[in-house]
Amino acid sequence: MKRMAVILFSLIIYNCGKPIYDEAEKANREKKITGKIIVDSKPAPGVNISIKKTKIKTQTDFDGNYYILVNENDKLLFDYPGCKLQEIDVKGKDSINVFFKQDENFVKTHTIMVRKSH
Repeated sequence: MKRMAVILFSLIIYNCGKPIYDEAEKANREKKITGKIIVDSKPAPGVNISIKKTKIKTQTDFDGNYYILVNENDKLLFDYPGCKLQEIDVKGKDSINVFFKQDENFVKTHTIMVRKSH
């Protein structure tokens, strides 16, 4: 069981930061966008980045870096728990860095309860 968990964790780490494409969609992409995501002045791993109106998506790596193949008229959606969704047009850009700030309203309306069992 422990070995299976290690293998699964290794696969997750290996795939972190790599875009997920349908092969037909990948062939039609024109350029590569790279960037870094910062949340409250710290690199943010696991930020979801997707191309609006497609199934193409990726996540940032452990240092907050990402890349994704796009078309010139695409819009990227950046989504991170506790922060407001950001939509950015890629037209004329090769690199997009995003700076998130924690949304205080999210913290106030989403309470997580943890209970210790004996």
